[in-house]
Amino acid sequence: MLINFQSLLAKDVFQSEILTALLGFILYLIFEIIHFNDSY
Repeated sequence: MLINFQSLLAKDVFQSEILTALLGFILYLIFEIIHFNDSY
């Protein structure tokens, strides 16, 4: 039971890390596009 709970918890943390990384990457792309449009 404990092992199952720990694996579920680890999966949640892993997924949230992936989501956070994706969000950061998308925000970075948006800022890059805005900066690119401003410079031209």
